[in-house]
Amino acid sequence: MRRLEYEGQLVEYAIIYSRKNFDDNYVEVMSIDTMHHGYVHRHDGRHGDSQPLLMRPITSQDDVQQSFKPSYDEVYDSYLEFKKGQKL
Repeated sequence: MRRLEYEGQLVEYAIIYSRKNFDDNYVEVMSIDTMHHGYVHRHDGRHGDSQPLLMRPITSQDDVQQSFKPSYDEVYDSYLEFKKGQKL
């Protein structure tokens, strides 16, 4: 996770879920971030492999702040779904 704050206010973030694959390399599963598109947006798989899914326009710092927790929860829920399917 990456959080950038300015004067105590969250202004940018990236929440990334990656996992180790069979050959011990890390692969990005999904991420939600606020960089470069003017939107809170989600990438499924590695950045650059597909178009981001635009989730919410960013028109103020408040948009970034209010979207952080739901974005974190969405990425974490994706991890929990994957973990549920794993055998111990």
